Amino acid sequence: MRSTKELIFALLDTLIGQKAGAKNHAAAALRLGLTLPELAEGLVQVVMAGGITTWNETGADVMRHCVELSASTQAAAGS
Repeated sequence: MRSTKELIFALLDTLIGQKAGAKNHAAAALRLGLTLPELAEGLVQVVMAGGITTWNETGADVMRHCVELSASTQAAAGS
């Protein structure tokens, strides 16, 4: 349930252009068990509501940030 709350905050922050908050909430959601495909699905919904500018200005950076976090977490777990 907490991952859902963090995802909602991340998506709302993305929609209003609060990049730092969106990244922080998305990262928190991942730590709580959200998957990258689930995050991507949510971001698609935000782009549908907010337009492509939402993706260009915030969404792409949020997704990129989380992909990098996920990769570093997996690398640390593998070493």
